[in-house]
Amino acid sequence: MSPPTLSVVLPARNAAATIERATRSILGSTHRELELIIIDDGSTDGTAEVIRQIDDPRLRLIQQEPGGVCAAANRGT
Repeated sequence: MSPPTLSVVLPARNAAATIERATRSILGSTHRELELIIIDDGSTDGTAEVIRQIDDPRLRLIQQEPGGVCAAANRGT
């Protein structure tokens, strides 16, 4: 796999109901040389487990204690 030419940072908190659709939409884009970094900001609804079910080498999950959307976005950069 080529090094990514685009990094997408997606902060998420308690997004189990929508995170799979958002993730698959980004990974299904026409830009193939991307990495998707999802920052799970202390979810308690199984968001991380949903993400772990998606098998794609371009996907990276980082979990952190709740800190807010800005802290999560900063962690991804």
